Amino acid sequence: MKAINKRTIRMISIYLLLIPFALMKADVVETSGSRDLLDTLSLEYDDSVGINIYPGDVIVEIYRVPADLTLNQVGINIGQWNTNGETAKLQVEVFKQGASSYPYRSDGSLYPYEQEGQNSWLGYAHTETDPSTPYPSVSSGSENLVWNNFNSGAGPCNSLAEQDLGQSIFGDKVLPVGDDSTIVQTPSNLSSGFHYADFSLEGGANFLQDEYIAVVITYIGDSNGSTDEGSLITVSGQRSTYWYYGLFVHPAPGLKYYHSNCSGPSSEQGWYIDDKTPSLNYVANITGAMPPKIEILHVGISSIEPIQEYIPPGTYIRITIRINDAIVELMENVQVVLHWQVNSLDASENVLLQQASCFNLVEQQYHYCAKIEQYYSSGTRIYWWVTAEDEDGNIATTTKKSFMFGTLSVDDERIPNTFNLQGNYPNPFNPTTKINFSVQSPSEMDLTVYAMDGKLVRKILIGNVGIGYHSISWDGKDQSLNSVSSGIYFYRLDAGAQSQTGKMTLLK
Repeated sequence: MKAINKRTIRMISIYLLLIPFALMKADVVETSGSRDLLDTLSLEYDDSVGINIYPGDVIVEIYRVPADLTLNQVGINIGQWNTNGETAKLQVEVFKQGASSYPYRSDGSLYPYEQEGQNSWLGYAHTETDPSTPYPSVSSGSENLVWNNFNSGAGPCNSLAEQDLGQSIFGDKVLPVGDDSTIVQTPSNLSSGFHYADFSLEGGANFLQDEYIAVVITYIGDSNGSTDEGSLITVSGQRSTYWYYGLFVHPAPGLKYYHSNCSGPSSEQGWYIDDKTPSLNYVANITGAMPPKIEILHVGISSIEPIQEYIPPGTYIRITIRINDAIVELMENVQVVLHWQVNSLDASENVLLQQASCFNLVEQQYHYCAKIEQYYSSGTRIYWWVTAEDEDGNIATTTKKSFMFGTLSVDDERIPNTFNLQGNYPNPFNPTTKINFSVQSPSEMDLTVYAMDGKLVRKILIGNVGIGYHSISWDGKDQSLNSVSSGIYFYRLDAGAQSQTGKMTLLK
C-alpha cells in the first residue's frame, strides 16, 4: 500500500503555454507541492507558422487536460492584425469534448493519424435552430452545433465527401456564460502578441484530468464586413516536422473552417483537420494532483542521428526522455515505460521499462533511454508513446506518435539512383492506400488509376517532385470523387517520359 500522498494540493494559478508551460507567481512556498504542468500536446513543434484567417473562418485547438483544473482565460498569439483600418472581432468559445465529438468518431475510435488537409474533409456542422445554413454564420450567434451530412454529405464547391463515421466537431459549450468577455478585437495600436479572452468573472470552466478542451476562435468580421486582403489576420501557430516525413501525431490538435470562396485545401468550404495549431496561452487554477513532466529529448537511429523520412527495415529506434518533478521525493521511484503498437491502434501493446542509464555530460544528469529492438520489415508502422508514474501513483502520458520503416523497397538506399515504383501500402486497403516511389532527379509527375476493363477511374496531378522517396495517397474515389466499389485496380505513375505500373485491391 502506498504511503500517504506527499503533495499538499493547493490552488495554483498557472499559464498553460503549449510549449513550454510555465508557472505563474503564486503565494506558495517551494515545498507546497507545485510542479510544472505537463502538456500532453507537446508535439515537437519545431516550425513557427502563421495561420491566416478571414472573416467567417474558424480555427480550433484540441487540448487534453493533464490534471483537474478551472480554466479562466485563453490568450491568442496574434502575429498580425488586419490592416484595413476596421475593428475586427475574434469570438472565443470553449467546448468540453466528449465521445460524441472530435477527436472521436461515431464508432468511438479516434480520427486517423494520416488524415489532414484535403484528406480530412469533415463536412459541415449547423446550428440547432437553422439546419439549412452551414456554421459559422455571423448572424446565428453562438448556439450549440449539430452534425449532419450537409448537402448529402458533400460541400458546395466540389463533391468531396466528409469523413466516414464523422460526427459533431464540438461537444458541450461551457464558456462563455455571457458574451462580453468572449471578444478579442483589433487594438488601436495594432500590437501583436498575446491577447486574452477573460472568463474569470464568470467563474471559469471546470475540467477533469484527461478531458478534452476545444478552444474555438471565430473571426466574426469587422465593422464593415469586408473580406479583402486588408481584413486578413495572422494568428501565430506551430506545426510539427513529423507531418513532413509521414510521421504523425494523434489526435491532431488543429482544426480549421474555411468560410469563403471555396478556399479550403481541396477547394471546399467547410471543416478540415489541420497540420498546425494556434499558439494559445491558457490561464487556469490547478485543483488536482499533477503527474510528472515528460520531455521527449531525442528520437532517432542513434543518440545523435535523428529519425528521418527513410528508415531502413530492421533499424533499432532509440528514444531518450527527461522526467522532471518539482517534488524531488516523488522522483525516487518513478517508473517510465515505452509503449508501442504495430500497424494498428487495435494491436496489442508492447511495453519496455526505461532506465535512467544515459548520462548527459552537458546537463550532468541521467536520462531515460530505451530502444525498440525488434526487427520490423519495410512498410511496418509503429505507434508509440511514453508513460511515467511517480511514487504517489500520478501517471503522465505523452501524445501518441508514429513512424514507418522503409518505403517498401528491398534495398536500403538513402538517395535513389533511379525512378522506381515500390508499390502501395496497405494492400489490400480500405479506404486509403499510399503509393510509394522514388525519383533520382526533379520530375513533373502524375498518377492515373484504371479499372480492370481499362476505364479511367482517377487522374491525380502530383506536380514537381524532388529527389528522394515519396508517397501519394489514393482514397478509393473516382474523378467525380465518388467512392468506387471493391475490386482490383491498376495504377500508372508517370515521371516525364518514364512510367511504371502497379496493381492494388480495394476491399470494403
